[in-house]
Amino acid sequence: MSLLILICALADFMIRVCCVPAEEKKTVPRTLPRIYLYPEDPQMMRHRPLENLNVTFYGLDVVLYNILKTSSHMVLKPEDADYFYLPVYVYWSSPPVSPEAVVAHLRKSGPWFDRKNGADHIFAVSGDFGRCEWGGWTDLRHSILVHHFGKVYNGNVPSVNPCNPLKNWGAACDPMLAQFLKIHNEGMEKGYQPCHFLGQDIVVPPTPWEHPERTRYLNPAIGVNRTSLAFFAGPINREQNPDEPWENALYSFGARQMFVKMLQGHPGAQIFEKHVPDYNQRLFESIFCLAAAGWGWGGRMKFSIMHGCIPIIVQDGIMVEFEEQLPLQEYAIRVPLWLMHKLSETLDVLARKGVVAKLQKTLECVWRLHWWSAPHGRAFDLLMCELERRLTGYKGAILDAKSCTLTCGVDSMLNIVTGEKQVKVI
Repeated sequence: MSLLILICALADFMIRVCCVPAEEKKTVPRTLPRIYLYPEDPQMMRHRPLENLNVTFYGLDVVLYNILKTSSHMVLKPEDADYFYLPVYVYWSSPPVSPEAVVAHLRKSGPWFDRKNGADHIFAVSGDFGRCEWGGWTDLRHSILVHHFGKVYNGNVPSVNPCNPLKNWGAACDPMLAQFLKIHNEGMEKGYQPCHFLGQDIVVPPTPWEHPERTRYLNPAIGVNRTSLAFFAGPINREQNPDEPWENALYSFGARQMFVKMLQGHPGAQIFEKHVPDYNQRLFESIFCLAAAGWGWGGRMKFSIMHGCIPIIVQDGIMVEFEEQLPLQEYAIRVPLWLMHKLSETLDVLARKGVVAKLQKTLECVWRLHWWSAPHGRAFDLLMCELERRLTGYKGAILDAKSCTLTCGVDSMLNIVTGEKQVKVI
C-alpha cells in the first residue's frame, strides 16, 4: 500500500513539473536592473598603484565595480541582462585604455555591444572632465557614462584656452555662443559635443570622505548651533602673472572668485582663500556652504551635505550629482553666475523667510543618497533606481522626503533610512 502511495505521489509531482504551462511556473526573483559583468581582462584592468579609496577623488571606477560584484543586480548570463558593465579602471589605467580599445574588446567578447549600439553598456569615469576626457562622441556616443562632471555644453579644458583679449575676440571665450556657432557651422551631430548627455549619462557623488564620526547626521550633538551664514575655504586665484591677469581666470568657472568678491566683509560670512585646518568644524558652524567646481568637477557639494551645510551650487551649465534624479531645490540652492552680485541679499532673505529650516529638514533624509559605503550609503541604490526607471518608463516623483523613500517604479520602493526594498518578482 505504501509503495502504491509513493508511486502516485511521484506521478503527481512529475505532472506538476512537466505539464504546467511555462507562464504559470514560479520564477526566481531578480532585482531590477539586471546587470551582466564582463569577465575581468588583464588588458582592461591594468593600472598604476591605487590610492587610498577613502581619500582619493578618483575612486569611482574601482568602488562601483566592487559594489556591483556583490550586488543582487548581477546576472551570470548576458542574455538575461538589462545592462552590461565592463570592469575597466579608466582613470587608473597604465598605460591608458582608450575608448577604441574598449570597444574592440567588447566586440570580440560577443554581439552584445552592437546589439543596441552600446546604449545598454555602462562605464564609470572618475576623471575631471567626464565624457570630454574619456568616452567622447563616436563609438561610445550612446553608452551610459556614470561620472562626476555634468557639463552639458561644449567646452575646452579652461587652462588650455585662456581668454586673452590681446589675441582673441571675447566671443571665443563665451561658451554658450561658441557652442551654438559650432552647431550652426557643423550641424548638431558634429557640433554638439558636451561632457554629459542629459537623460543618458548619470552624474553621481564622489566616493571618498565617508567618515561616520564627521557626519552631522550620525552625531546629533555636532552641527546644532550654526553661527555663520556662509562659508568657503580653498584656492581662489591661481598663480597670477601681472601682465596676463586673465591667465587661470577660468578656474572654478569664476564662481569662487565671485563668491569672495560678493561676500567679503559680510558679518556672517567666513571666507578663506586657502585650506584651513579646522575645515570640518567650520562646515558644522555654517548654514550655507559654497559648492563650486575647480578645473573640472568639484566635491564640495557632498562635503557640505555630510556636515549638514546647505550647498550653494554655482556651476553654470553643469549638472551636479543626481540633479537629474532628485529635487535638489528641496535641500540646496543653485545660483547662476549672473545673480552672484545679489548673493548676500539672497541668503539673508532665505534665512529670514524660514526656508533654511525646510532645506535642513530634507538634508536629514537625503544625505545617505550622497554616500556610497555600507551600512549608511544609498548612492548605489539611487543609481540602480534610475536605471530601473529607465527600463520601466516610470515617470513619477522619485523622492518623498517626508517618508524618506525612493520610488523606482509602480511597485518598487526603497526606504532610504533602513535600505529595505520592495522587490519585483519577474
